[in-house]
Amino acid sequence: MSEKSETGQMDAEEALMRRVFRDFNISVSQHKLWVALYCFVVVAATAVVVFSQTSYYRAEATLLIDPNLVQDPAEQKSLANLDLQVAVIRSPELADKVIEKANLLTDPEFAEGPDPRQHFSENLETAVEKTNNTIQIYYLNEDPEKAALIANEIAETFLKFKSTKSSGLSVESIDSLQQQVKQQMDKLSVIKTKIAELNKANPDLGGESVVGDQIKYLNNEYIKTDARILQLKTTIAELESLIQNGGSVESSPYAASHPRVRAKLDRLREAELEVVQLEQEYRGMHPAVLKAQTKRNALQQTLDEEKTQLLTELRAEQKTSEATLEQLRQNIQKLQTQEKELTPQKLEYKNLLAEETSVSETVKLLNSQISKTSVAASYKQTGIEILSYASVPQSPFKPDRPKAILLAFVFAVFSSLGFIFLRCYMDKSFRLDEDIEELLMKPFLGHLPSVRSQKDGVTPVFRDEKESVFFYNYLRLACANMNFLNTEQGGKQSIMVTSSRPGEGKTFVAYHLAHAYAREGRVTVLIDTDFCRSSLSYLFPQPEVKRPGLHDYLMENAKLEQIIEETTQKNLYLIRSQEAEFSAPHALRSERMKDLLRDLKNYMDVIVLDAPPTLTVSDAVALGEIVDMRVFVIEWGKTPREVVQRAISRVAPGNLVPACVILNKVKNIGGSYYSQYRHYYSGKKEKRNFETK
Repeated sequence: MSEKSETGQMDAEEALMRRVFRDFNISVSQHKLWVALYCFVVVAATAVVVFSQTSYYRAEATLLIDPNLVQDPAEQKSLANLDLQVAVIRSPELADKVIEKANLLTDPEFAEGPDPRQHFSENLETAVEKTNNTIQIYYLNEDPEKAALIANEIAETFLKFKSTKSSGLSVESIDSLQQQVKQQMDKLSVIKTKIAELNKANPDLGGESVVGDQIKYLNNEYIKTDARILQLKTTIAELESLIQNGGSVESSPYAASHPRVRAKLDRLREAELEVVQLEQEYRGMHPAVLKAQTKRNALQQTLDEEKTQLLTELRAEQKTSEATLEQLRQNIQKLQTQEKELTPQKLEYKNLLAEETSVSETVKLLNSQISKTSVAASYKQTGIEILSYASVPQSPFKPDRPKAILLAFVFAVFSSLGFIFLRCYMDKSFRLDEDIEELLMKPFLGHLPSVRSQKDGVTPVFRDEKESVFFYNYLRLACANMNFLNTEQGGKQSIMVTSSRPGEGKTFVAYHLAHAYAREGRVTVLIDTDFCRSSLSYLFPQPEVKRPGLHDYLMENAKLEQIIEETTQKNLYLIRSQEAEFSAPHALRSERMKDLLRDLKNYMDVIVLDAPPTLTVSDAVALGEIVDMRVFVIEWGKTPREVVQRAISRVAPGNLVPACVILNKVKNIGGSYYSQYRHYYSGKKEKRNFETK
């Protein structure tokens, strides 16, 4: 049983969704112009809003962070934390430097605000790419050129800030070298003063002998060798410090400029690039990645071993230079002993000249060392490089007008379709004859279009002749379908018209059905059976003398001839109800009511009974037992299906007496819902075939 109930529930849900999608397609087809108008309004409003907003341009500068270029382990750890570097870029200290350097306080955009630093931070954006060790710096501004200028200024200020902070060792080295240069310059000044005094006292000191030339030459070689030894000592000390601290080979100017090191560095960079590319393409443990990492590690190891090899070569060269220096010193002493004919003044003069040359060369060497150290400190010790400067943006970053308009269009389309779908899903009323025949299992007689009416509620007021033609054609179609269903009664029939609840138009339908039959030439009587709330009786002119009604007849207080009266419509007669204080279902199903219907059929072709609503009182249930046909009026698009099903189950639980349905107050007449009926009126539709289910 449970499986059958679950299967039935699934079938019901599937049928519900089929009806929802069917109604959705029909509604979209009917309201496509409104959907298009709604989309146009939303897109137009969005366009007005986005085009009225101020355009902001975004400039982008990119920084490359490489911790391997820094010797200090603490600085390496700091550079490896990209989020920390972003915090430095967004720090108030850096913001103040950029504002001051770019002279932004003179800009009205910054000057008018309460806090220039806050305005600067609101327009600054950063993004981190950890796979590439890059930081993107974005800056928004109304002026594209100013946006690019500020973005570049932020990158340069950050680079200088980190360079100043991380190059403490290089600054100390440069200060030491500059102090040595100052000492050598003071010494050179003293030597030049002595030479000037000797030239003034002995003008003939300028003549030189062959021995003097040789001594001068040897002195020059001695100086060069001594300077070379000094340079070797400095380089050896630098390499020993580099090996002791575990720094990179690139941190040493001598090692970085060595041909073997440069070649190995190039190969190492290629290997590192290959590893990065393979890691992006494959997973970390892929054989290709492992192979590339092994190659890179091997190259790194050979590069580290190169430091020891270079130190060994420099020490050997230092030893050779010291031996050469000692040999030169001995040769100079020999020549000086041979120079006995030289006077002490000449000897002193030549010594001063040699010392002057030596000091000058030392000053040049120290200045060269200062330049190299400064160049190394400008890049290699910061680990930061401006990978790309910001260019002037050509199109605004926000608002993104094409994107906003596209999103508005998509939103308008989906919201309108979603609203239509939700409306169809939540709509539990009847709109199509297919739903009536599928859910109620009752024949469908036809539609009655929604028309305006006069104060009496039943006299239609048509806008034009077309609406009048449609209305009466639909009415005649309903009458023809009822005749088709009642062929077994010899052409005469009693029809009860009721509804689920008040306000659905069952009196309107009964009134016009009776008039339609009368206009066809069939003698028709319209009976008002609503004792508690009669409205049909007041639609006709009241007689001068009050006549008894149906209630009086059923209570045996009047005869048939007394309660029936003619109307202004030819072939149409009326029996009023004469309101009572309570309903009388027992009287409506009594033998006297049956006799009334049987007697009326002797004189009338069609008997139309206007019964009270089914769920209000049980009068319609009583009448349904004695009439030939029960017509159920449903208000189109309003009465819930559950209410209709409950009402029909009361008035027509079986199929012994035909029970049919009329949809009343149908809107969108002439639309896709009813196109099939226009074909019917033009003679292109065959007669409807009903089966009593």
